[in-house]
Formats: sequence, structure tokens, C-alpha cells
Amino acid sequence: MLTKETIKFHESNFGDPILLPDNGRWAWLNLRRPLVAQLLLEDNKPIDDKTIIDSLLAVLHSPENLTGTLLKPYIRANGHIKENPILIWPMLLRAEAWLTVRAQKRGNWGGKRNNKNDEPPPIFKNTKLARTIERLEAEYGWQPINKKQFYKDNA
Repeated sequence: MLTKETIKFHESNFGDPILLPDNGRWAWLNLRRPLVAQLLLEDNKPIDDKTIIDSLLAVLHSPENLTGTLLKPYIRANGHIKENPILIWPMLLRAEAWLTVRAQKRGNWGGKRNNKNDEPPPIFKNTKLARTIERLEAEYGWQPINKKQFYKDNA
């Protein structure tokens, strides 16, 4: 995401509004950070140019439930961002990246898992543990426990 924007910025001879503009912030956010924009809509936050920074901070950087020494840095940082809205750009970039990954992973949560068998996930394959299990299966006929079946049989 950052690389694409940086390349576009350089190719536009440094004219592309890569950072948060002074005007038309909602349009910019909708175009460049659509998942963050969706958060604002879901929370019914105001999206006009004057209040969008407050809305973004409320959604992305809320010091809710913090007290004492933890609260002061949040209030100070949010004050700096309100005075200089361009400072929110790195936060928007990280939030969009996180939300993108979450959206990709969420489709494989709980009962929606692609891998509904007891096969290990792809990241597990070719690990030392996986090779040990394969060796035990080959040498001793050992089979890992099917947890679902075990709990069903022993209920």
C-alpha cells in the first residue's frame, strides 16, 4: 500500500495528494483508506472536513478507560494531531493495513474455516514438529488424535 502510493507520488512529480489534504478529506479517505472510512460510517461519526479528524481519533486512537499517566500521553498526542492533521497519516496507513489483513483472515474464522479437516494449516507443514509426526506415523503407525472425534466418543 505504501509503496504504491509512494511510487504514484514520485511519478506525479510530487503533486499527488499522498498525505491527508486540507480540503476534501472524506473523498480522500474514501479513495485511499476505504476500510477506515467504513469504520467511520459504521460508528455514525461525522465526516465533514472540520470534524473528521475528531471522528478518526475517536475510532482509531481513543484513550477510553485509561487513567492517570497513561491518559496524559493520549490526550497530548491527540491534541498535536488536531493542531496538525497531517500527523494522522501514519495512523491511517497502519489502520488500513491492519483492517485489510483482518478482512482477509476473518473469512477463515470459526466455522468458516477453509481447512475443516484435521489437516494442519499450511504454515505448520515442513516444520520440525510436522517431520517428527510423519516419522512417528511411518515407524510406529502412530496417528494423532482427532480431537473432535475423541470428545464425541468420550462424552
